[in-house]
Amino acid sequence: MNSCENIGIMATKLLTLIFLLSLICGNVYSDNQEGPILQGKWLITFQSDDIGVAKTVVTFHQQDSTFYAHTRKRAVGDILNFWKATFARIMTDDFKNGALLNITEGTITKKRNALILHGIFHSALGDYYFDGEVVFGSYYGGAVVKGKLNAELSNANGETRGTLTGKKANPSLPLHDYNTLVEEALDSAERNIYSPSPLQTNKWQRFKNRITKVAPRLQDDVEMVFAFFYYADKLPFSHFSLIKKKQQQGDTTTQTRYAHLTEKRESTGYLDIGSFAGRAEEIDSIFRVIQKREYKQLIVDLRGNTGGSVEAGLRFAQHVTDTTFNAGILLTEKWFSEHDTIPAYRDFNEFTHFTKANYNLLMDGINRKRGLVLKVIPRPNPYMGQLFLLTDGQTASTCEPIVYGLKQINRAQIIGATTAGSMLNAEYFQLADGFSLVVPTADYYTNDGYRIEQNGVEPDIKTDPSNALSYVMNNLISP
Repeated sequence: MNSCENIGIMATKLLTLIFLLSLICGNVYSDNQEGPILQGKWLITFQSDDIGVAKTVVTFHQQDSTFYAHTRKRAVGDILNFWKATFARIMTDDFKNGALLNITEGTITKKRNALILHGIFHSALGDYYFDGEVVFGSYYGGAVVKGKLNAELSNANGETRGTLTGKKANPSLPLHDYNTLVEEALDSAERNIYSPSPLQTNKWQRFKNRITKVAPRLQDDVEMVFAFFYYADKLPFSHFSLIKKKQQQGDTTTQTRYAHLTEKRESTGYLDIGSFAGRAEEIDSIFRVIQKREYKQLIVDLRGNTGGSVEAGLRFAQHVTDTTFNAGILLTEKWFSEHDTIPAYRDFNEFTHFTKANYNLLMDGINRKRGLVLKVIPRPNPYMGQLFLLTDGQTASTCEPIVYGLKQINRAQIIGATTAGSMLNAEYFQLADGFSLVVPTADYYTNDGYRIEQNGVEPDIKTDPSNALSYVMNNLISP
């Protein structure tokens, strides 16, 4: 074999190697046919505790090591009227270019088989840090498998608030028949709501007209959920929303802990209950520790607690009182279809009394009865030291009858701000395309006839909620 042939073979091998490397490396960061690999439309699944699951189309714009991204432009204008949409774009970056979701200040770092992405995520839910990666599959038959996006949204404390996952795609729009979905949702609401009276208000008629009008313009799930939330927010009742339930991640047998106990002083316990979405057993285990430590004072922080299940809420109340009392009554459509007023307290004995911390039993009672009286029966050996409850404008739902009841029987001092005034029992009703409608199916009145919904619970001591804990420590507890 002569030298020319050797050179030719080496050159061929070198060119082949270069070609293969270009496929393995170049296609990770760019697509020869389509430009930079991040560039273009992606079908994204957005998950968060606030909106559940929603599919949307996000357009990425990549230039070298930077990027920005957004959902459909002019979506805000299609949902709001012209002046409101213009005002929204002027007053906040959340709706830049009329898009509901935006990612700005995006940076790209190249890795062996991935693009590492960082940026700022903007939406009506708030601004979060966007941290993700586009990971590529193995090398098959001369082509690199297209990438998949996985990203987390986190707040300033590093807490995960949502996720974005998806792949490159340009689906036909709209993603679903949102016009039919709205019709189905309105029909379900009118059949299942706790009372016919809210449906007779001008606010309900305006909501129906507006959501029906915008429905044909909606192109994806994010637009549908945002539009429904925006117009429902004007209604005279809470616990009404359209969502896709959030998918369970990982090991569902592991129970999330929602209550955390620490000490402020040797004699003072601090119980932070972020949500009553937990189980009664979690509350039981914490109060075993509280009793063992024999705290003279217990500060229970309900700020930011938007509610949860009666299971954990009722169990908490049972652990902090030695007095049996009727907290209030949940009234259903079966009652309000026959009565214009609420029952007198002397008539509470005619209703079923609910005493067990069990969500399924509560729902069964609400679906079958005219109403249920919530009765608090103390647990054995309840905590009877000084009790302080911290509240703010987000202390809602399950929290509110507890706060009101313990205040009413002089068992606790309430410090902070008026609670949310969002106290209705809600249920999920399945709709098309994986959506669920959350509908309030029972209204709540305290034993003295007070309606917490739309009114809230006043604290004993009003103070800036952010200073409520320090106020208790400095003014209500002796050093």
